[in-house]
Amino acid sequence: MLKDLAVKTKILLLAGIMLLIVAVVAVVGVFSNRAAKQALDDMYHENIMSSQFLNDANNRLRTIDVDASYLMQQDYPQESRQLLLNDILDRIKGIRSDAEELKKINRSDKVQKALADLSQNLDIAETKIKEISSLGTGPEDKAKILENLASTKVIASNLAVLTPDNVAQSKLLFEAFSKDYDFTIKAFIGIIILGLIVGLAVGLFISRNIAAPLQESVGHLNAVADGDLTQEMPARLSNRQDEVGMVVQALAKMQQSLRGLLKNVATEAENSAN
Repeated sequence: MLKDLAVKTKILLLAGIMLLIVAVVAVVGVFSNRAAKQALDDMYHENIMSSQFLNDANNRLRTIDVDASYLMQQDYPQESRQLLLNDILDRIKGIRSDAEELKKINRSDKVQKALADLSQNLDIAETKIKEISSLGTGPEDKAKILENLASTKVIASNLAVLTPDNVAQSKLLFEAFSKDYDFTIKAFIGIIILGLIVGLAVGLFISRNIAAPLQESVGHLNAVADGDLTQEMPARLSNRQDEVGMVVQALAKMQQSLRGLLKNVATEAENSAN
C-alpha cells in the first residue's frame, strides 16, 4: 500500500513519474521531428526532383522542336543536316535518362504507364530520326523527312500527361505531411496535458497521504501538550509503516508513559494522604 511507503520513497516515486512524463514528451518530440524531416525528404525527392527532371525533359523537347523546324524549312547540305540529327538524337537520349530517373522516384501506376508509353515513343522517334540520315534531298525524301520528324510530336503528349500528375502528387504529399504534422502536434499537446493531470493527481494524492495524517498527529500531540491523555490514537495512523506511523506510535507510547506516570503520582499522593 502507498501509505506504508516511506516519505522519501513517495517523493522519489513522484519525481520518477514526473521524469517519465518528461521522457515521454521528449520521445514524442524526437519522433515528430524525425517524421517531419522524413516527410520533407519525401516531398523533396518526389516533388522537387520530379519537377526538375520533367523541366529538363521539356527543355530538351523544345530544342528538338527547334532543330526539327530548321530541318523542315531549310535545304541543308547532308553534312549540316547530320549535325542537327545528331543533336536531336542526343536530346532523345537525355529525355530517356530523365524518364528513367522519374521511374525511380514516382512509383504510381499512372506514372509508370505514362513512362512506359514515353519509352516506346522514344524508341520509335530515335529509329525514325536515324532513318533520315540515309535520305536525300528529293521531293519524296523531303516528304519522308517530314513524316519521320513528326514522330517527335508524340513525346510532347507523354510529357503533358506526366506534368499534371506531378502537380497532383505534390498536393497529395503536402496534404499527407500536413495531416501527419497536425496529428503529431495534437498528440504532443495531449501527452503534455495528460502528463500534467497525472502528475498533479499523483502529487496531490501523495501530499494528502503525508500532510493529512501529520496534521491529525499534530492535533493529538497538542491535546497531550494540553494535558488531555484520554484521546486514543486512531489505528489507521498507528498501523502505518512509514515515518508518520512511527511518529504516531512514539506519541502513543509517550501518552501511555504519561498515563502511567500520572497514575503512579496519584497513587503515591493517595497513600501519603492516608
